Amino acid sequence: MTIQVKTFGSMSEAAAALASDRDARFFSGGTLLMRAINEGDTTIGTLVRATDPSYRQVRNEGSRIVIGAGVRMVDILANRDLSVLHPVARVVGGPAVRAMATVGGNLFARSPYGDFTVALLALDATGMMQGAYGGAQQTPLEQFLAGRDRAGSGGLVTAVSVPRPAGPDAFRFRKVSRVKPKGVSVLSIAAHLPVTGGRLPGAPVPYRPMAPAPIPAPGRGGRVGGYRPGPCRHGPGACRGRRRPQPGHRRARQRLVSPRGRRHPRASPLALRGRLAMTKIPVQFRLNGADKAVFVEGGENLLEALRRGVGDMSAKFGCGQGTCGVCTVLVDGEPQLACLTLAETCAGRSIETALDLADGPRLHPLQTAFMEHFAAQCGFCTSGMLMAAKALLDRNPSPTREEVAEAISGNICRCTGYEPIINAILDAAAKRGGTSREQGHARV
Repeated sequence: MTIQVKTFGSMSEAAAALASDRDARFFSGGTLLMRAINEGDTTIGTLVRATDPSYRQVRNEGSRIVIGAGVRMVDILANRDLSVLHPVARVVGGPAVRAMATVGGNLFARSPYGDFTVALLALDATGMMQGAYGGAQQTPLEQFLAGRDRAGSGGLVTAVSVPRPAGPDAFRFRKVSRVKPKGVSVLSIAAHLPVTGGRLPGAPVPYRPMAPAPIPAPGRGGRVGGYRPGPCRHGPGACRGRRRPQPGHRRARQRLVSPRGRRHPRASPLALRGRLAMTKIPVQFRLNGADKAVFVEGGENLLEALRRGVGDMSAKFGCGQGTCGVCTVLVDGEPQLACLTLAETCAGRSIETALDLADGPRLHPLQTAFMEHFAAQCGFCTSGMLMAAKALLDRNPSPTREEVAEAISGNICRCTGYEPIINAILDAAAKRGGTSREQGHARV
């Protein structure tokens, strides 16, 4: 058995393909599916893709905004109409993950991921579904999440419709994590609390604990409202830290426990390699300014295509889960994780790796700065760090220290403590003609 990749021009065709193949999975950003393939999930037989433009568009429809399920987190951050969701998209992984992760994929992310879905629930979002036989319907997001794991329930998610928030001050989102700035969430919570006539109407307050899916807050059906907002009657700060009884707290606590589900059968790496070796597909792309053509196996990621097919060993294999960042490359100028990028999606695109930084014997300013500031010790993370830094300086020649820390937040270094790396990037920016705007110490 091999993994097949099927591409369709419309969402209805893609939905029909999913319904006719029990082993098919819809491929959007790939941050979830490619991780499963890298781990050897043998339940995935077909990857279904769609090139329908509406799948990746944001549309204004009166009082609501329709967000295509294929819209990425970086697209959310670039859209002014979605400014209320910028703080949410900004905490989804590091820059390379945000360049890949999609709104639709986030709906299927299990704990401790899926923070964006919590915000959509707070906004009373509606999922737009494409049926297998041409029918389309809209489903409240809470109802969709309740039946998300049932096979054949609802069809293919094509978009999410959210009402325009009353104002930026009416929406709040918080993510609690043990590692900043890109750590996975221990708890994420959101609330849309518009004040009407001096009162708060009933508003959902969803949160995502360590549970399979976001759930409503306990009490009042997960809603707050019906009272006038104002200072606490016990005095400023008097209730801070006090524990108040919550109705239904036992049921809520029970919902925090993840049900024991079936484990997907896993194949050993050797068995997986044999499974994928049956079919090869030709893929052409531009690598470091030169046209390349390679044969890739079904479901193969870009990292394997570069190392095995082309012989470019600069991108390293670290975790295979999109966590460490050592495989960071630039795809059409954007940082992406090669281990989570389906090789076939790179056809016709431009890819840059660390081998392209130096011009013969002349090093890139970033490489020189890394040497001068001792920003590389064991060196395993260096190529990924360099590419993340290059993407930043190409986009922003004069970054602040905080902006540099954010740019490399998806890249893990176990040696340097990050300060030499940040100093090197700021120095390279200054030597390239930009003016670095240092602002104290940044936390990575």
